[in-house]
Amino acid sequence: LRGFGGYIFDSNNPLGPPIDWTMSMRYDQVHTETEVVSIQGDFLFDYNFGDFVENQTLIGYEYTTRDLFKYSTRAQTGGIFRIIDNANSLNVGNVTEADLPTPGVRTHSNRSIKEWAYFLQHTSKLFNDRLLLTGAWRYDGQEEDLTDLRSNKLTKLRPESTDGTWRFGGSVRLTRGLTVFGVHAEQANPTETVFRYPDGTFGVAGRDPGELISSNRTFELDEVGIKAEL
Repeated sequence: LRGFGGYIFDSNNPLGPPIDWTMSMRYDQVHTETEVVSIQGDFLFDYNFGDFVENQTLIGYEYTTRDLFKYSTRAQTGGIFRIIDNANSLNVGNVTEADLPTPGVRTHSNRSIKEWAYFLQHTSKLFNDRLLLTGAWRYDGQEEDLTDLRSNKLTKLRPESTDGTWRFGGSVRLTRGLTVFGVHAEQANPTETVFRYPDGTFGVAGRDPGELISSNRTFELDEVGIKAEL
């Protein structure tokens, strides 16, 4: 339950304190549901080559699904209430959805997301753990179905799946508590089609309110650093 309005000032003393307060009441109701299922499996292999090299290899798989549903409604009064003078009769603290008109805006969105990942990491320890060599590779895939409706009009959707993400990194331990590492990753976002009406272009000269727009975005990450361990 929200309110917005303004103050009323004495015309004989416009710079003085307000003598009253007006407010229009608005009621927002939001319902969300989320279902998540996640599976992960890891295999760790520990083996040696002679007496000088100790190896550990980690192989893993992750799979997650998320289904998200959101429904919201909004209603607001068309009038302005004087809060100070009408505080007792208005009973602001007990205003409910039944006291307001029929919701003027209804929205609901559905998102179904599937994510999976394969990863491989290898570590070699030499000279009684004085030298540590580590390399890692990871691939992430994602699919997403997005539908967004506003007042029974489709506003946007995401018809295409995402491209895969891949990462590669490595590290070298220089001393017992000092390690140098580097990581490179790339991720591509899916195409998102947006139906501009009623979200912003209606009434703009020279623009079609039913215009469709879409965009592809690719993110790259390069990270190099020194890690100190105590």
